[in-house]
Amino acid sequence: MSTSSPSDTVQKTFLKYQHVFVFLAPLLFVVGVYFVAPTEASGLSYWLEYWWLFFAFLVGATIVNTVGISGSALFVPFLIFLFPLIAGETLTPETLVKVGLISESFGLSSSALAFIQPRFRGGASGRKE
Repeated sequence: MSTSSPSDTVQKTFLKYQHVFVFLAPLLFVVGVYFVAPTEASGLSYWLEYWWLFFAFLVGATIVNTVGISGSALFVPFLIFLFPLIAGETLTPETLVKVGLISESFGLSSSALAFIQPRFRGGASGRKE
């Protein structure tokens, strides 16, 4: 009988409760941005000005996760071409690059979590390796 190392225990615990982390990560991100981000405006109106983007990005996230493409492949063109038509404002190239990098980092972390999960690899035999 083999003993598991502390890192194996941490990994197994993390994988067992990953759904909790996946749910809490965006919530913690939004709360952190709301309270820590240095903004000139105060109040809730600053954060709710583009509330409709939540639904647009939710649809976009569903599409990119279903198809398996990069999030920035869909979000950046949306922000370049459609956002100015709907919102009446254009975003700077610097902002678009930041959005693309943030989107890529979330996608990369999600892919890394999926990769380290134990999965079946036995072909037709169906055994776990």
